[in-house]
Amino acid sequence: MSLERLRDSFLATVSAEIAAQEEAAEAVRQARGTAVRDQLEGEAAAARAAGRAEAAAAGARAVADARRQAHRELLAARAGLYEGLHAECVRRAAALRGSERERRLVRRLSAELRRRLGDRAQIETDPGGRGGAVGREGARMIDCSLPVLVERSLERLGPEVEELWR
Repeated sequence: MSLERLRDSFLATVSAEIAAQEEAAEAVRQARGTAVRDQLEGEAAAARAAGRAEAAAAGARAVADARRQAHRELLAARAGLYEGLHAECVRRAAALRGSERERRLVRRLSAELRRRLGDRAQIETDPGGRGGAVGREGARMIDCSLPVLVERSLERLGPEVEELWR
């Protein structure tokens, strides 16, 4: 075989090997690129899902916070209305002071206090300048002053007052 043919054969073999290695390297490069792209796409999808989950959780928290705030405002409004009702009742009870209606009421309250506490009960009318009466017998005491009567009346009306909020 001639040297020239041997050299041509050797160059052809080396060229074929180089071409095969280049093809293999290109295939590896493409495979790595695909793998990296797939990984990045997977991470992006996971990040989007996490973002959606976070947004949903934040939205749920915002809705819950808004509901709690609305409930606080509703309770505050109810408390304000109740306080207004209470103040109006106290004002109207105080307006009775010194009137014939109050004198009749005090007579009835005094009789009821004597009935409950006995004939030896001490009855104080207009206790502390609040109107009404207070009865005492020994360690027992019944307060029927006008502010206390207003409180008791509103407490008894509790279920009816609750209906005002509905």
